[in-house]
Amino acid sequence: MEFKVGDKVRVIVDDHLFFNKGHEFVVDRVDVDGDVYDENNICILKQRVELVTPKQSKKQRIEAVEKEVAELKERVEALEQAEKQRYVMGVDVAKEVHKTSNQQRKEIIEKAKKFVEENSVGCHFDAPNINKRLGILSTLNVNFGISDELQFIEVKEKRKVVALIRDMNDRKVYHKGIAKCSPDDVFNVHIGKAIALGRALGKDVSEFENAVKPTKVVVGMNVKSKNGKTFYVHGFHKDEKYGRTIATRGINDPHWIAIEQVTILDDTNAEYGVEK
Repeated sequence: MEFKVGDKVRVIVDDHLFFNKGHEFVVDRVDVDGDVYDENNICILKQRVELVTPKQSKKQRIEAVEKEVAELKERVEALEQAEKQRYVMGVDVAKEVHKTSNQQRKEIIEKAKKFVEENSVGCHFDAPNINKRLGILSTLNVNFGISDELQFIEVKEKRKVVALIRDMNDRKVYHKGIAKCSPDDVFNVHIGKAIALGRALGKDVSEFENAVKPTKVVVGMNVKSKNGKTFYVHGFHKDEKYGRTIATRGINDPHWIAIEQVTILDDTNAEYGVEK
C-alpha cells in the first residue's frame, strides 16, 4: 500500500528498533521507496505499517445519521402507502414493501398509460381548429365509434385534466370526466388522464386516485423550494463544502438548492430508473 503525508498509520510488527507493535503516528514524510517517517524523521518500512481508519468528524457522523434517517423515512412512507393501497385495492403488502415509493410510482404511471391506451381503441385525432378555439392544450384525442370522440384537455396552472366525450358532428359533449390534483399531492398528466377517462366512462379508478407519491427527487421533476419558487430539475451537483447533493436548474442557468429543502410538485417527465 502507498501512503501519503498526513496519513495516520499503525506499526504491525514488534521487531523494530524504535517502534513497538501497535504504535500509531502521523506520516510526516514519504521517501522514493514508499517508506514512511514520523515527525522526528524516524523511518519505518512501508511493509511494517498499516493505515488507521480515520475517525469521522462530528459533521461526518451527523451527515451519516441524517442519510440513514432519510432512507428509513422513505421506507416508512412506502409501507404506509402500501398499507393504504391494500385496503383500497386489496394489494398484497408483502409484495410491495420492498419497493421504494419511486419504484411504485413508476409502476402506477405505466399502468395509467396502459389504461388510457386500452380504453382508446380505434382512436383518431380531432380537427386542429377545435384546440385553437379552446386556446388550451389538447394532449390526446380518440374516437370510440364512428361519430364519438374523446378529447383530453390539460390545464397546467390548475393541475387538472379533463376528458370530454363528444359527437364529432354537432360537437355536443355527452360524457365528461375531471381529474384535479389536490394541493398536497404530486401532479402527473398520465395519471390524470387515466382518472379523467375512467370517470367519464364510469370505470373504477381508485388505483390511480390513491397512487403512491414519489419521495426522492429525480431528473425531470418540477419542484418547489421553501421560499415558494418552482423550478425544473435538470441534474444534480455534489457540493464539496457541505457534502450535500444539490438539485440544479441547468448548466447555463445554475441554481443549486438542497434536495431536502424542496417539495415535489409534478413528475410527469420524471426519469425514474436513472436516479442518482
